[in-house]
Amino acid sequence: MKQILLACAVVFCLQAGLNVADAADKNKAGSPLDGKTYAVKIGQPGKPQSDDKLSFDNGTFGSDLCMPLGFVRVKYGASRGHGDMWTFTAETKSPKEGKTTWKGTVKGNDIGGYMIWNKEGQAPVRYLFTGTLATK
Repeated sequence: MKQILLACAVVFCLQAGLNVADAADKNKAGSPLDGKTYAVKIGQPGKPQSDDKLSFDNGTFGSDLCMPLGFVRVKYGASRGHGDMWTFTAETKSPKEGKTTWKGTVKGNDIGGYMIWNKEGQAPVRYLFTGTLATK
């Protein structure tokens, strides 16, 4: 019985390793979001909106509004939904301004989602964003 359990554990570990390697290979290939920039309106619900540009490049994500605050480009995750829909997530950090967690959906040329800004000593702040593919 112990040999069967050991064999199952070995097979499970090997399969998990193959899945991780497969995911890494997919990330190397990039996502359909790479090379795209979206012009968005972002703000807290019921408050004035600000213009921002969200960009995806070589597996990284960045917000033009957040970069001057010390939030740097980071790797993002993307997964395919139905048809031409993609979801993405990213977490950016700033030495002084805390962290932002981004979650969104891209469908065709449209983007939408939310960002939560967590800063030490303050309650998390939720921002909503919507926009379209930026023209060059």
